[in-house]
Amino acid sequence: MLFFGRRSTVSLTSQQFGEIRLGRDYTPAFWNISQFSPFGTVGVGGSSNLIDGWPLGSNGAKTLSRASNSIGYFLPKMQLGIYGQLSYAAGENVDGAKYLGGRIGYASGPLNIAAAYGQTKMTAGDYKTVTLGGTYDFGVVKAYANYFQQKLNSYKQTNVLIGAALPVSSVGTVKASVAQSKVSGTDDKANQIAVGYTHQLSKRTTLYTAYSHISNKGNSAYVTADVSPEGASGQNSQGVQFGINHAF
Repeated sequence: MLFFGRRSTVSLTSQQFGEIRLGRDYTPAFWNISQFSPFGTVGVGGSSNLIDGWPLGSNGAKTLSRASNSIGYFLPKMQLGIYGQLSYAAGENVDGAKYLGGRIGYASGPLNIAAAYGQTKMTAGDYKTVTLGGTYDFGVVKAYANYFQQKLNSYKQTNVLIGAALPVSSVGTVKASVAQSKVSGTDDKANQIAVGYTHQLSKRTTLYTAYSHISNKGNSAYVTADVSPEGASGQNSQGVQFGINHAF
């Protein structure tokens, strides 16, 4: 059952055979959505801002970003550059919680690319997610790209994102991304433009700021903050964010 919304797991790990992980954990789709965006999934520039139903999923699904009572297997770290994850959640008779998904990727040198697929059993049908993304570090700039789709019966949302992170000093990085969302068979469409800057004050402390603008069309009502109430259909949204992140 769903008693809380965050991540809580226990693991058995072997350098040779990989990791088995139990509990409420991130799904394979989450890692692609988060890792292949300059702003991750959090804040005014996050890639999740244009995803219907984030963080649970659209149309009553509960497994887009996390799955409860799951068992996962992770390949041993970086064997020939290949990494991967398999995840299964029994659901325990909760509609939209029975999940099966996987992710496979390759990381070597400046390149990191991965694909993920997930399927959730629901009374209304099978809720499916597909995502393909990657980064390439050119040295002077790091490029990001991600494709995401979630589908249930006739409903289908497709999102595309491209972005970049540009080091401007040994401690400062400028970030930018452009994303678009479309719902098939409707006029619902949204575009997000985000820019930001991070400044590393120390090894553990980073100062950050970001600005984002979302333009909505049709019945789209996305806002510039993750896990936020929807705005008014067709209206634009913009936001500015400042903060300090300290790793303990």
